[in-house]
Amino acid sequence: MFNKLKELARTSNYFLEDRWSNPLHSSQATERQSCLWPSSDEFYHPLNPMFTAFFNEPRHISAYDIVLLRDGAATLLDFYLRFPNPKSSRTLFLVSADLYFLVPETWRAQTLAYRIDVPEISMTKKLVFYCLLSETFLSWNRFRYHIDHWLEQFPKDADVSAYFVIRNEPINHNWDDKQLSFEVTAAIQNYFDKKITFLTYEAFKKQGANADATFVHMDLLRTGVGLCAVENMFRGQAIKILPRQTYKAFNGEKIGEWPMSFNHKMNIFMGEAPDSDFGTFFFMKKMNAYPITPKLLDVISERIGGA
Repeated sequence: MFNKLKELARTSNYFLEDRWSNPLHSSQATERQSCLWPSSDEFYHPLNPMFTAFFNEPRHISAYDIVLLRDGAATLLDFYLRFPNPKSSRTLFLVSADLYFLVPETWRAQTLAYRIDVPEISMTKKLVFYCLLSETFLSWNRFRYHIDHWLEQFPKDADVSAYFVIRNEPINHNWDDKQLSFEVTAAIQNYFDKKITFLTYEAFKKQGANADATFVHMDLLRTGVGLCAVENMFRGQAIKILPRQTYKAFNGEKIGEWPMSFNHKMNIFMGEAPDSDFGTFFFMKKMNAYPITPKLLDVISERIGGA
């Protein structure tokens, strides 16, 4: 299978501008990616990284031989609920190993898994927090009850900077007053002894050169984005990266690895996992019984653990 993957990557030419200028492209894809920017910022890779927002019809999927799906749990589940089986598509997907329990059985034969190789780190006393202030990114209705305990892993006297930006929800565009933005900021500030320095995006990007700093990604359960452009950018630089939680029960066999930069790589696995939760959500959608999001957070918390 890995040889097939390498062949598809070699013979299929992908250019970032193609999907934006393609007549199949919709304004919905632009809107959904903007809700997750800069996590959703685009970058080139031979395995064709993209988001499922570009797939509005089966023919959109079939337009690609191979796709490295960067989606987090919310938009990945939305995609599979819209396309519960591949029909005539032969597209080879790669999905985050830490979200593989959401892949329907009907898709698994043509879905590999990936996981970025993450080295162990020693915590530094300079911390750079990153957060998109939305329920989808933070799972705040659940995280709010655990954030005090989560913060205990950090030294209270650390020098803390943060890039926090308010974003709309990529799935449910219900208006809210974003009270969570004040609650998140207050919770973090109340824990640390020193005042937080809030960064512009340009100042935030420069933190990657600081080998004495630790980058802290607050999409702990990968509800927002599976393969984050910011985290991927920083992994190729000097800054240390605090690992996020993983789906420990994933048991796919490693079949190869692929470089992401001179400093980090992606491991590729056969898609195997003991859990298959898609059927529950598909049934909920058909019954239209109650909102899917709370159940999704329950499942992710059980599988990945955590926040």
